[in-house]
This record gives sequence, structure tokens and C-alpha cells, in this order.
Amino acid sequence: MRELRFSTEQLGAAERAEAWRAALSGIWGAIEIEPSRRQPLGNPILSRSMGGLVFNSVSYRGHSLIRTRRNLAALSDQFYALSRPLHGPWQISTAEDELTLRPGNLYLLSNGIPYRSHDVVGFDTANVMIPVARLRQRLPHLAPTYQFSLDEAGAKASLVAGFADQVAAALPGCSEAEADFLCERLLDLVAFLLAQPTGDAEADDGAVRAAHRARILRHIRQNLAADLSPAAVAAATGISVRYLHQVLRPTGRSLGEHVLEARLAQCHRLLSDPSQAGRSLTDIAFSAGFNHATHFSRAFRRRYGHSPSSLRLSHAGA
Repeated sequence: MRELRFSTEQLGAAERAEAWRAALSGIWGAIEIEPSRRQPLGNPILSRSMGGLVFNSVSYRGHSLIRTRRNLAALSDQFYALSRPLHGPWQISTAEDELTLRPGNLYLLSNGIPYRSHDVVGFDTANVMIPVARLRQRLPHLAPTYQFSLDEAGAKASLVAGFADQVAAALPGCSEAEADFLCERLLDLVAFLLAQPTGDAEADDGAVRAAHRARILRHIRQNLAADLSPAAVAAATGISVRYLHQVLRPTGRSLGEHVLEARLAQCHRLLSDPSQAGRSLTDIAFSAGFNHATHFSRAFRRRYGHSPSSLRLSHAGA
């Protein structure tokens, strides 16, 4: 068993960022970090590799993670991360989708696409890195992302998450043969979770629903100033309103919450862009679909912990 323990706690500010990037790259492969000013960067990593899988416990603080196309080209192997957030949230943005990882859910995420991600109030996670080839031996067709609830309706996901935790805890006392056996059983359970219906057709979160969900979220991002009511979004994406709500149910958010998040994210990007400094806050808010400046300001402060004007000032002085 290979084990890595790392913490930035004893490092000086000047060396912390590069040491943290190197430690994360040692686990995840080539990756970039971008420190923020919210809180000290870094925190502990515990990584154990055995049975062809890598079990990690990581705390992320004070930075964004970026996987570029150049990073992807440098990876020797692609993998999925079976992730159970313990404290969050953690936000991930790709060219096609935006996803917020939250405690109470289990995620399976491909690392084979460029992305940018960051914590909001700090993010702690237990995850397992699974080589794509190992999963495709069991399931040849895989979606980029999967999300499962760990509540009572998500009994199968809870079984997988619990078994993954038990395997991670047992590894230090296992022989190589025992670790191989346990990891194979974990992969069997992951395949069982992905392939089997939940018993409730409305709760099935398979590849077809994942594709519908990606299309819904893409439509929202591309039409922020339009009518994004359930009826309008369902009509635009060719599904019924009832099915729309079913597809979004596993995310733990309503359509309205997804719309608000997308509109706030767009405003955040524009307010952070110096080239948009000539636009008023109201103009930016209305261009993203907000109808009232006061509502926008309150929602923005709740979401990001500071006002739109303070964000703009911080970037103007950068």
C-alpha cells in the first residue's frame, strides 16, 4: 500500500501554493490552482493506493482548481472520482455544465474534461479514484457525471458510500490479495448502482436522464434573460413539465434554484471582468435575467458573502 500524508499547515505563505499544487498533482495528475483571498490555502491530504484504486481524504480551502486541456494531455490515465462530500459545497464549471457538490449526495465524476472548480466555505471530501478501464469492464457506456442522493430513497448509493469508507479504513491491515478482493467488490457495487434501476422509475438517474439534465442546464445558461419558467424550459427542451421536475430531482435543487444559481454565476463573471467595468450593476443584473436590482443584490450577497459592488471594487484594484 502506498500512502501520502500532506498538510500546508507548517509551510510559509510563499511556498504553500506550489507545494499544495504539487501534492494535488501527485494524486489527481497535472492540475493548476489559483489561490483566493477568502482563507488560508490548502489543508490536509491523506491518500492510500492499493488494489488498483486510490482512496483520498482531502480538505480544500482558499483556492480554485483548474484542469486545462494541456493538463489533460499530460495525464497517463483517465479516471472517475467517486466522491462523497463531507463539508461544502464545491462548485464545478465545464464548457457544458455546472455542478455543485453537496453533502448528502454521492457523485461519480469523470476527470477527462477541462473544468474549473472552487470552494465557497471550504470543502472536505472522501473520494475514490477509479480508472476508466476498470469501470468499462463492467459498463461499456458511461456518462460524464452521476449524482445520487444518500437519503432513505438512495439506499443503493448509501451502500456504495458506506462500503467505500469501510474499504478505505481496512486497507492498512490488508494483504495485497485482500485489497484486490475488496476493491473488486467495490467496483461491482458501483456498476450495480449505475446499471440497476432504483425501483422507482421517477428516481432513476441513468445516462438518459443525465443527458436530459445536461440539456436543461445548458438551455438555462444560454438563455438567462429569457422566460425560464418550468413550462418554457420544458417546451424548449422537448419534455413535459412533470418529467422536467423528475430529471432535476436528484440534484436536490428546483428549476428556480438552478436558474438563480446560473444568473448569479453570470453576474459574478461579468463583475469580475475589468472589460465590463463601464456597465452599471443594474445593467449587468438585468442582462442576466434579474428584474429587480434589490432582489439581485440580496441574492448575490447571500450566495457569495459580499455585495456586487465590493466584488467589482476588489477586481478593479487587483
